[in-house]
Amino acid sequence: DIEKHYMKEYGATIEGIDKLWKRVVGAESENRNIRQITTEDVKKKRVGKGGGTGLATGLAQVEPDRLKVGLQRVVNFSKTKGIKVPNWVTKAREKLAKGESFEAMQLTPEQQRELMLTDIVMRKGSDEDLNRAFKTDSYGEVWFKHWHIGPYDQKKNPIEYKNYMKDKLAYWNSRIRDIS
Repeated sequence: DIEKHYMKEYGATIEGIDKLWKRVVGAESENRNIRQITTEDVKKKRVGKGGGTGLATGLAQVEPDRLKVGLQRVVNFSKTKGIKVPNWVTKAREKLAKGESFEAMQLTPEQQRELMLTDIVMRKGSDEDLNRAFKTDSYGEVWFKHWHIGPYDQKKNPIEYKNYMKDKLAYWNSRIRDIS
């Protein structure tokens, strides 16, 4: 179970994991299970200036490609821990493999939470940031580096990335008051 992993590996508590989840969904969707923008908006190129496609859905605003990767990460995590892959993951992957429409907002809030927590933990470099986050009760960097998708590549544009990160963390800090 992903929460047990967080508690064992990062010294997290259920309260801390709840804070991470609530703060991410607060920043991403104001805790609403919504579509970022419509498919029609994307077709007409009415998308924002962020790095995503504009097709993110759900509480944590999961892009379509990110959903596929996240589902695979749940499979990989389950296999490494010797636990059964959740049925909802198998069903979602089957739909996507058949070319059927499936979005994160079709998952329950609990499933979206498990998807996000597992996706973050399976990301390269997340261990150090998660350890620090749960020790300091500060989750903005985890959100920014391991969940939020932005327009700047850290390696290609280090100065733009640093400025972008500063702006996004200020945004993060302005959002968390409303949902903590």
